[in-house]
Amino acid sequence: MKNMNWDKFYSDIEFKELALLAPEFHSRGNPTTYSRDKNVIYLSSLDIDVEVTNESVLRTLLKSVKESYVSSINQGRLNIKRAYLAQVDFLELCKILYTLTGDEEFADPDFALNE
Repeated sequence: MKNMNWDKFYSDIEFKELALLAPEFHSRGNPTTYSRDKNVIYLSSLDIDVEVTNESVLRTLLKSVKESYVSSINQGRLNIKRAYLAQVDFLELCKILYTLTGDEEFADPDFALNE
C-alpha cells in the first residue's frame, strides 16, 4: 500500500532536497552520473569524470575501480559503502566499454569483478 504518489513526488522534487531526504544520498557525495549529452560520465567512487569514448582511460579507470572494490571487501573491516560505489561504477564502465568495443571481457561484469 502506498500512502502517497511517489511518481509525482520524484518528478517534482529538486535533487538537493532529495539528497537530504533519501538515506542513499544524504550520507555520500554526488552519485555516478552522465552529462546531459551522455558524452562524459562522473564516477563517484573515484571522484573523476571521463569521456565515454576514451577507451584507454576507461580501461585504466576500470582497473582502479576494481582495486577499490577488492580492497574494500578484503580489509579487516568491510567497507560496504565504498564497495557499493565501486561496484556500481565497475558495472557502468563495463557497459560503456562493451558498447564501445564489443569485447566479450566486458559482457559479464559480475564475473569480471569477482575473478
